[in-house]
Amino acid sequence: MSGIAGVYHLNGRPVGEELDRVTDALAHRGPDGADMWRDGAVGMGHLMLETTPEDRYESLPLVDRSGNVALTADARIDNRSELIKKLNVRKPGDRVITDTELILAAYKRWGRDCPKKLLGAFAFAVWDARERTLTLARDHFGIRPLSYVHRPGRFFAYASLEMALVRAGLSNGEVNDRRIADFLLVPVKVKPEETYWEDIISVPPAHTVQVTPEGRIDQEQYWALDPEKETTLDSDEAYIERFRALFEEAVRCRMRSSTEVASMMSGGLDSTSVACTAAQQLQGTDRQLHTLSAVFDSVPESNERSYQEAALEMYKEKMIPTFFEADEMGPLHHLSRTIEHMGRPSGGGNGYLHAELYRRAADQGRRVVLSGFDGDTTVSHGRKYANELLWEGRWAELWNQIRDSVEFHGGGRLRARSAFLSLIRHYLRTHPLTRPLAKAWRQLRGTDGPEAGEERLTIRPEGGAWGGDAWQKYFQASFLKSTATDVRAEKATDRWTSERKHHHMMLRRPMMEDMLRALDARAASMGVAVRFPFYDVRLVEYCLSLPGHLKHRNGWGRWIERASMGDILPDEIRWRKKKADLSPSYRQGLAQHEKDRFSALCKRFASGDSALARHLEMKTMAELASQVVNGEPLGNSGEEVLLLRAASLDEWFKLQDQKELHDKAHIA
Repeated sequence: MSGIAGVYHLNGRPVGEELDRVTDALAHRGPDGADMWRDGAVGMGHLMLETTPEDRYESLPLVDRSGNVALTADARIDNRSELIKKLNVRKPGDRVITDTELILAAYKRWGRDCPKKLLGAFAFAVWDARERTLTLARDHFGIRPLSYVHRPGRFFAYASLEMALVRAGLSNGEVNDRRIADFLLVPVKVKPEETYWEDIISVPPAHTVQVTPEGRIDQEQYWALDPEKETTLDSDEAYIERFRALFEEAVRCRMRSSTEVASMMSGGLDSTSVACTAAQQLQGTDRQLHTLSAVFDSVPESNERSYQEAALEMYKEKMIPTFFEADEMGPLHHLSRTIEHMGRPSGGGNGYLHAELYRRAADQGRRVVLSGFDGDTTVSHGRKYANELLWEGRWAELWNQIRDSVEFHGGGRLRARSAFLSLIRHYLRTHPLTRPLAKAWRQLRGTDGPEAGEERLTIRPEGGAWGGDAWQKYFQASFLKSTATDVRAEKATDRWTSERKHHHMMLRRPMMEDMLRALDARAASMGVAVRFPFYDVRLVEYCLSLPGHLKHRNGWGRWIERASMGDILPDEIRWRKKKADLSPSYRQGLAQHEKDRFSALCKRFASGDSALARHLEMKTMAELASQVVNGEPLGNSGEEVLLLRAASLDEWFKLQDQKELHDKAHIA
């Protein structure tokens, strides 16, 4: 997790101190050194955070022996052995081959298509003097950030963070209100490449962007998940064995570290599966695994200490625990630092847990932290499997699924029967083929009123946007008129999609990239690199291709993951029915530790002295902030989400006001 930047003057002007400015703005991403390379109109910068044994031999930006190809990269390559063999890369003397040497060799062999051959987390730029092209590339899921500004006929500049381009004067700094609306969960259509600035473009995940010799920009996608592919094996045992092999490899290749590895371990299925698999792989070595856990001893509903201790007991010879008493810290404690290092607002309500645990890992000398994010999405709970049974007419199997799920949650046969009939009625009422008839029948009976909950502030089931119409009253009408001209509609058909199509949609949600970027930024701000085994391409492709009955069975979501962890996880974690509810601890943290922040926010909102005055209804937002100050519960969880995002945006705008972001005299 390093930082990269570069400038290419399309008019032939030599690169000057503008490269220094953009590189300086990324200083926090490179505590282990910085360097630059210039060749006339082209310049590259790199800031190093050493996390792998090979990083100590990196010399970036890297230029090949001919001097024709130059590379700067923020990268970790996981299929090193495969690439070394394919490319026939020779070991340079008495040292190891570095990851960027592999990327450079891959580019020289396959050109712009080289990302198709790479596995890992990466963002890189290659200048090819032979072709007079500049090529940018980003990994499959967008774990490593990369954005650019293009001034036709003048220059093309790129950096790991958009804010670096703004502060270097390479952007005009004009805020993109459509992206602001998207952050506030207005259901507006936003392109994947849009950022918080009008003139800064993000390289989308799994894409390359090439500046042609004529100065044109050519964007190309090199990979996509296939929602039609299905894996067919002979038995459940074969599926389980394959999942376990892929998961173990996903963990193993992310443990390559220059220091002992730390691992987040909440006590839930995903993070504890990662931590316990890592600990098992360390058996027979002299290395330890340093687990990072948040505990809430004063909030029993949120506390997972007993599950964490069960894992620690199972691996007591390998795990060294660190506990963070999270109920003693406010949820917005690290907000300002995260926003400053991320360069954009942060919407994660539990982000402070990650930031504080990353900080403690860094204080202990760790450079790499494993994370269980986001096993729920990668493996899938299989919640749409019932749909397949329903519209395929497999009603006996559907009944068994519903009965098992109801019994799983403590219900009896009568409740299961009621749930089964309710699902059938809901299907007939909302499916596009039967919805008109159902509506006519309700009108005939005089029961066609508004759906329950329509006036509550609610988030759509897939996340990322408000549902219904209640959200509109919190916003300035003029703001919505100018930004929400292309609103994403909720489609009734989405409710009855197949499990695989729903799984595919969940994996492709734009919010997933935003969450990965937030975790990356929090880790970078603390001087560590966070790695995500559940975002291994091989594992994600396999999980998406699985039949639905391997994702949901007998009431258990993520069934195949549970089944595969037999001798790795304690059974009380593997067959744990419920997750901890972190909302009580979040609300307690606001009430006990964030009153001063929200008191100031309330005054800013009430006086209209906030940059958000043109986005949100200030009187309404002031009332919400006042409720937090007075210890009063908000109307629903949707209002909590909106208030948190408003606080984050307000902080982002304040940070911009406090800094000299750009100088109009610069070349932008």
